[in-house]
Amino acid sequence: MPTTIPSITAKVNESQVNEDIRRRDQKIDELESEILQLKVQQLKHDHEEDKKLFTLENSLHNINSKLTEVEMVNIDLRNQLTLCQNIIEKKNEEVKKLQSALKDQQSLIARETLIFQHKLDALQQEINRVSEARVTHTAKRESSNLEQKRNSLREEVEKRDRDKLAGTYLHSEL
Repeated sequence: MPTTIPSITAKVNESQVNEDIRRRDQKIDELESEILQLKVQQLKHDHEEDKKLFTLENSLHNINSKLTEVEMVNIDLRNQLTLCQNIIEKKNEEVKKLQSALKDQQSLIARETLIFQHKLDALQQEINRVSEARVTHTAKRESSNLEQKRNSLREEVEKRDRDKLAGTYLHSEL
């Protein structure tokens, strides 16, 4: 029996191999048919694709031209931006210089104002001192004038009194 089992197994294996080969042949035939159909379809589509490709190439050329124009505009804008940035930087530097000069001038004006105020205060004190001196001098002079007038009025009153007394003596003697 042992010899029959290997021969049966060999026949079963051979049958399976033959069936597998037949299926594979059938599959190869189907695939070759599909490949042929695909090639025919491919040829039809290739013509359409060539038309589309030509259209796309034209579009790409047009887009490339526009892109080149945009790049040129972009370069020009970058140059203008750089120029504007340089101008802005210079203006900022000028503004900083002017602000610094303004601060210096304000400091100078503040110092000059302080010096002027001190001088003005000194002049006001001198004016006040001179005014007080004049008032004192004027008061002394007026006081002296008043004293002179009083003395002269006294003398005049005394003279009248003497004259009256002398006149009454004269009348009494007459």
